[in-house]
Amino acid sequence: FENDKHIKNLPKKFIKFDGHGDPKAHLAMFFAECYKFRHNHRALFRCFPRSLEGIAAQWYREHINPVELKNFDMLINLFIERFIQNVETAPTITTLCYLKQRPGEKVRDFIQRWRSSCNKMRDPISQSMHWIDRKQFDTTIKEPHFQCSNQ
Repeated sequence: FENDKHIKNLPKKFIKFDGHGDPKAHLAMFFAECYKFRHNHRALFRCFPRSLEGIAAQWYREHINPVELKNFDMLINLFIERFIQNVETAPTITTLCYLKQRPGEKVRDFIQRWRSSCNKMRDPISQSMHWIDRKQFDTTIKEPHFQCSNQ
């Protein structure tokens, strides 16, 4: 590595992945930090373990031998495969329809949680989907409805 001119300016600090977050989100942050080196697999192999801690670092030490891997993509695939259970699944329109207000949850908090779920959808709700079956929505609200007047 000492003779590789691209290795000299590697990032010093990384956002750490401890095995509990979304591995795809970690990879996105990792590649953002290593953008200059995205085509230099040697540099990526050098940096990646420094972006891990806790059980993720332990997994790397115990199960990964970079010499045996043909390219960095193989490491990425192994990493995602190992931590796939942490990948956040995007809500669908169906899951939004079944989202219910929790006991004791204020209407405002429920609506904010519903909107937050909408923002996590892969495909945004189209204009034609902005309607909600009033009967279905009414069953999700536990507090009395508020009447609005046009003053």
